[in-house]
Amino acid sequence: MSEHDDELSTLRARAYGPGADIYDDAEAVIRLRELEARQRDVAERRALDAERIADTAAEDVDLAPGSGEADTDAATPADVVDSVPVSSAAAATTTAPPTEEGDQARSAADDERSATPRKPWSRRRLTVVWAVSLIAALVVGAAMATSFQAVVTGQVAVLNEDPDGAWPEDMLGARQEGAVIFDSFGGLTLLTTPETYLATTENPMTCLYIFVERMGYIGGSCGAGPFPPTGTMFVTRESPQPLRERFEDGTALRFELDGSQVRVYAAPPAPEPADTP
Repeated sequence: MSEHDDELSTLRARAYGPGADIYDDAEAVIRLRELEARQRDVAERRALDAERIADTAAEDVDLAPGSGEADTDAATPADVVDSVPVSSAAAATTTAPPTEEGDQARSAADDERSATPRKPWSRRRLTVVWAVSLIAALVVGAAMATSFQAVVTGQVAVLNEDPDGAWPEDMLGARQEGAVIFDSFGGLTLLTTPETYLATTENPMTCLYIFVERMGYIGGSCGAGPFPPTGTMFVTRESPQPLRERFEDGTALRFELDGSQVRVYAAPPAPEPADTP
């Protein structure tokens, strides 16, 4: 692992780990963004290099001796032998008895078939398929690395169901059947409820809500089928103090229902542009 890889791992741990403390260090945030951008650039350059290698390999095969259209389309004695109808061959066998001359002719045809070189298309196909597979693997790998970095490494907490959590009756009324309240997060209350007014009674939609005691509802959404409900927000001066103690103002938070848990992701605020003289 290179020095930059070690530095990137350290900064990611400070940004996305349980004890995230990078949000108070503007220089570290800027450095993290630089290293992540450099990592994406390296993956893209590798994909372009692989594509150039594939193009060169395909051109070399096209220019190789025996790969022209004349060789491809030319009929060989073996092709002529193969084109004889089965019925004609059978008739010749039944009408003429085997002779020594016939055996010699067949033997010569077999020898010529064995000596005929195979067409070069199989080699070309293998070269092109290999090159395309290499490009696809690099591109997919780069895309997966980027998406994994954006979604998974940004996770800062996992909230479980809190059976003793206080239901906000003053805002939602009595707790309905199937509603779930989760662990508090930085002064935020997260809960899910089944809703039927947008779906059907047989297949209700699950909605995720984010509440703050003195502000009320501040975000959330309803899921649909395989798509889970999510909620997003920014940390601001109006956010609960426990949340501001952990995250800098301007930090983006995302809450996503995952089965019986809520996963929390964070992205540091964009650095302010430097003043130009």
